[in-house]
Amino acid sequence: MNILEAAQYSANGFTVISNQGKRYSPDSLSIKWIGGHYASMDGCGMTESERKGEWEAVISLKS
Repeated sequence: MNILEAAQYSANGFTVISNQGKRYSPDSLSIKWIGGHYASMDGCGMTESERKGEWEAVISLKS
């Protein structure tokens, strides 16, 4: 998935993992809004190659 799809998953409570292996929780990305082609979120120091690479989502479990 791309970063926009990762933002959509994150907004729904999923932790997302970048192509660099970094994990981003919904709290860390702080999604502000998601449009059809763009999302506003905290960049958390991501590199350009990280933003443009493939992402995956995992379920965030809170205890």
